[in-house]
Amino acid sequence: MAIRSGVLKRLFSALILCITISPVVTSQAATSQAIGSNFDHFATGYPLTGKHQFATCESCHINGVFAGTPRACNGCHNATIAVGQKVNHIPVIIDCDACHTTLDFTSARMNHSAVQETPCANCHNNTNSGGQPQGHLPTSLSCDTCHQSTTSWLLVSYDHAGVTSNCQSCHDGTRLGTTGQSQNHIPTGDLVCESCHLSVTNWLSVNYDHAGVVTDCKRCHDVRYSGVPLQGPQHLPTQLSCENCHRSTGDWTLIAFNHTNITA
Repeated sequence: MAIRSGVLKRLFSALILCITISPVVTSQAATSQAIGSNFDHFATGYPLTGKHQFATCESCHINGVFAGTPRACNGCHNATIAVGQKVNHIPVIIDCDACHTTLDFTSARMNHSAVQETPCANCHNNTNSGGQPQGHLPTSLSCDTCHQSTTSWLLVSYDHAGVTSNCQSCHDGTRLGTTGQSQNHIPTGDLVCESCHLSVTNWLSVNYDHAGVVTDCKRCHDVRYSGVPLQGPQHLPTQLSCENCHRSTGDWTLIAFNHTNITA
């Protein structure tokens, strides 16, 4: 079948165009590659640091457009061009680089110096950021009532003013950051902490009312328990019970020993 002359002319023109343009495109690609590998980005006033060093040119310079490329983080990190704030990000109006670096988005450092009246729990709610862990003592107080530092949660100081009872509601040995009875605490039965511990700043300030206690001293005054007086190294050897000689629970030096039947 004969091919029309018009069709042949169009095919020939297209072939000539491809031959003409191909070296130009190849040359542009080679030039772009050379620029990408040798270009000093610092000269633009925007040095590439951290993970930006490994980003491809076209990931920032869309469609090869260099002018007007955003310099602010959220200009690219807007969940369209590049990854942006997660849905559970803390509510902020400050720039990304106030907390994040180009090394790693997950390693954030917040300067709390400007945080004054904003409640901690607005961010530290275990959704936007770390909050009260399991085992935290039950409280309706604001975080900064006890936590005195924004750099360490372990710096805690609680004002016990007005707290005179029910110590074990917090000091039960299971709550984080609170002390409870030690393993070598004397057995107390139904007694509450404040029966003996008279200070909220020093557990060693102890005074036990021995009223009605007239026997079985060794039940508490035993080497197994801490914070209780024991027989000293110079105590005379004896198998007698304490109360045979010690007549007072307030003063161990008040002693009366019955020497009846001791003759030699």
